Amino acid sequence: DLEVFAIGAKVDFSGFTVGANYRDNGDSTLTTANTAAGLDSGDYWAVGAGYKQGPWGVSAWYSSGEREPASSTVTEKMQRWGIGGRYAVAPGWQVRADVSWLEWNNIAGTATSAANPDQGSEAFILTNMFNF
Repeated sequence: DLEVFAIGAKVDFSGFTVGANYRDNGDSTLTTANTAAGLDSGDYWAVGAGYKQGPWGVSAWYSSGEREPASSTVTEKMQRWGIGGRYAVAPGWQVRADVSWLEWNNIAGTATSAANPDQGSEAFILTNMFNF
């Protein structure tokens, strides 16, 4: 059974936006035995801020999460952060560019080792968005 609790908020003022959210996955996807052993499907939180002036906008964000997979009691940890910009080319057409970084530790609940190294990635995403 899925048992998820989530809450978030966003505030806008004079072109600035600040937002945050939190999600607790409770015992979702765990068996009764896993739950009795104290395993957890994890939690996640994120914060972000942006500024928009006319057709231009910029933003930055950070998120973090962790869980204890059913295969182990070693906690997986994830962190992601990034920056982005956007430009409204015309009504209904927006171009976005984002750069983000991700770090993942103790993947699959296995302690970091030569056989199971921590992983990281970088991404650049260019997006054309059309709304009609």
